[in-house]
Amino acid sequence: MPHDQPVLQVTTSDGHQFELIDCGDSSCRYTLLFLPGLGISARHLIRFGRALAEHNIRALIHEWRGAGSSSLRASRTCNWGYQELLNQDLAAALDCVVEITDGPIWIGGHSLGSQLASLMAALQPERIRGLTIVAGGTPHWRAFTGLMRIKILIAAGFFSGLSIIVGHLPGKRLGFGGQEARSVMTNWCRTILSGRYRQPDRDANGQLVELEQALAALDLPVLSLRMCDDGWVPQRCLDILLSKMPDSKITQRQLSAEQLGRTADHFGWMQAPENPACVIGNWIQQNDTSRDLR
Repeated sequence: MPHDQPVLQVTTSDGHQFELIDCGDSSCRYTLLFLPGLGISARHLIRFGRALAEHNIRALIHEWRGAGSSSLRASRTCNWGYQELLNQDLAAALDCVVEITDGPIWIGGHSLGSQLASLMAALQPERIRGLTIVAGGTPHWRAFTGLMRIKILIAAGFFSGLSIIVGHLPGKRLGFGGQEARSVMTNWCRTILSGRYRQPDRDANGQLVELEQALAALDLPVLSLRMCDDGWVPQRCLDILLSKMPDSKITQRQLSAEQLGRTADHFGWMQAPENPACVIGNWIQQNDTSRDLR
């Protein structure tokens, strides 16, 4: 699906190429790198980005490896996991955003994007002013109840196993996500089972760091924006993710169907992004300081 928004070209150190969709301009006071959820191409968040621009926020919408403008597609011979998404793609995207702004950078994400935004903030806290979590949380199976708990456990086993057999997850055929890399699904499913981000990673200096420890050391303002009718991310999922950042200044907001003008579920807010954008804009303004973290 084509769009008419300007884009920034990004190339990672391993040769992957993709675009950041630019939903603002240099006249905006604030800059936000925003990460879509699993299987969602950046173009689907253009309306949200335009709404943020109305609140003086230049939103750069990230494109996931394997989706939309990405030069790669997941297959048996083309695989990646959270490590590549963090250390290659998000590191390069952040470098690109740093080059176009003299001010501080905020980071945020939706669903899985909010988890990886949190991890990126933990890996490079000196470059991030604050973190925004939209309809996101840690999908530990114990956070769910009843039939949904059973479904999430079945999904963890089925998606992980199918990805290994096929070589990737054929999400479009299943009605869940897109064509996802098998290691991404393995990482996601392990978090469902353990409630933790177990794989080690490296910080901006190349030093080995445990992601859970990095989250525990994070000291940034954090906004969580939960949709009241979101069955995919119950409050307990959000609580688990926020509990990993005990030193951060956390602000929680909930949006109802009345506030959105439609069902306040996991995906519907993207079709009515004005209220979420307003909440984020007000929060960023309240938490802005004069320090330059670059």
